[in-house]
Amino acid sequence: MPHQIFTANFNSHQPVSLTIDVQSTNLVSHQFWYRLPGENTWIEFGSSRDGANTSGSRHTYNIDPLLPPNTTLRYWLLFDNLRNISVPYDTVVTLNQAGNEVHRFMVQGSNQPDQISKQTADVTLV
Repeated sequence: MPHQIFTANFNSHQPVSLTIDVQSTNLVSHQFWYRLPGENTWIEFGSSRDGANTSGSRHTYNIDPLLPPNTTLRYWLLFDNLRNISVPYDTVVTLNQAGNEVHRFMVQGSNQPDQISKQTADVTLV
């Protein structure tokens, strides 16, 4: 799947967190960054790798400091299929503020045997 670009409304006076819910049994690696407006440097704020046959894993990453409007969040997710069958993947990434879901990203697809699928996106906070 090509790199996706989204916008999400948010309140710049409240902290932001991102949650990833892995709802499939693939080996999943993920990484999250943000880039402040007018800057070229990406700042990592979360990463993890979940083993194959793990279902229902969940990670939440809080971003500190408060983010100004037009900050860009970036994520990449790698789904590795080490088995000899086609395996679907299903993951939800949510942007949260003050305990409320601000935006939801559904990441779904299918891996062929011995294949790695990469899903990437940029989200601009407005």
